[in-house]
Amino acid sequence: MNSKSSETLMEKSPSRQCERRRVDLRFKLGGIDDQGRFFEESIITHDLSECGGSFSSPKSIRVGSTLKLADASGFISLIHIAWSRTESDNNHSNYGFRFIDPLKE
Repeated sequence: MNSKSSETLMEKSPSRQCERRRVDLRFKLGGIDDQGRFFEESIITHDLSECGGSFSSPKSIRVGSTLKLADASGFISLIHIAWSRTESDNNHSNYGFRFIDPLKE
């Protein structure tokens, strides 16, 4: 995804319901990791849409997990981890999520 258009807008693909935009937003993520331990950490999104988004984390999180995502105002959304991809060059994994109850404008 090195094309110029993917830097600001990632087009809606046939498998996606919502248009994704590249945004770096800080959130607090909390829940249970794949070892059964509670965690809470700050994350920064890679992209975001009305349906979900993606982020990186050093935590090992099981696909299918339900976690909470809180913004700076304290607003909390529940998210479902849809996919994960481990980066070979660092000890972080990339995670994709969808909002359990998507926000409507």
